[in-house]
Amino acid sequence: MKKIKIGIIGYGKLGSVLAEAVSKKYKLLWVVEKDITKTNLIKSTLKNNINFYSSVPIFIPIPDIIIISVNDSEIKSVANEIAISWHYKLKDIWVIHCSGVLPVSVLSSCEKRGAKTACIHPFQTFYHPDASVLKNIGWTIETKHNPELLKTLITQLGGKPMSIPIESKNIKVLHHLSAVFASNFLSTVLAGAGSLEELSGMNWEDFLPLIIETTRNNNFKSLSKSEKIPLTGPIARADVDTIKLHLKSLRNHTNLLNIYIYLSLATLETAKQYEIINKQKFAEIKEILLSSLID
Repeated sequence: MKKIKIGIIGYGKLGSVLAEAVSKKYKLLWVVEKDITKTNLIKSTLKNNINFYSSVPIFIPIPDIIIISVNDSEIKSVANEIAISWHYKLKDIWVIHCSGVLPVSVLSSCEKRGAKTACIHPFQTFYHPDASVLKNIGWTIETKHNPELLKTLITQLGGKPMSIPIESKNIKVLHHLSAVFASNFLSTVLAGAGSLEELSGMNWEDFLPLIIETTRNNNFKSLSKSEKIPLTGPIARADVDTIKLHLKSLRNHTNLLNIYIYLSLATLETAKQYEIINKQKFAEIKEILLSSLID
């Protein structure tokens, strides 16, 4: 059985992780990265004589799979560049992008040249270039073609593939929003908690890890049993006096004050949705929070 050959376009947070993982399992032919300042990084990280280019060249080996891992706004133009450069040499070649929200149709220029197009999206956050974060994560696959090769690719990278209907835009966007809530918004919450521990003079390592772990476990347990959200604290008990004290203590820290208010408003909506507080307390607390915002 021949070793599958892969090319990667885009050596950012996702592309660098994919390049490292792919180079260990498959034949990584080349990496395309327009930011030439990353050249030395690519050389030092990928040591198996892998070619790299600053743009999509015409005369290079065409792999079995081309992974486009650039910013969403650039995917369509990269696909067009591939289609122009390689034209009908793309027949039966997989061209895939990794966007969590864009449809497969953004690769239509390649599909018209005979390529098999797809979207594979890893449900993970990529910040540090560490391929271990690919282990056991879920990937969605969207394609009108037989996805078995892509399922094998994902499995070999340590992931769990799941096919979704073609052009299922609403499913994709909602699924991507789930990742935004679970990762991006959580980072804001944790950064705020760390900043407040620093202001208080406490060492975050002595306090935050266990309360975060308990909160996570409580919520996972609630999700698995379809129970009411395990919300505790001043909003859950409609403790107006404590909320006012929080606001007062943050008056000289405008950024943290506004973050606290916006997070409290979001939590207030959640408490209302799950009928944890009544309408009267909801309205009272909302008014207190909104009147404390600083532009």
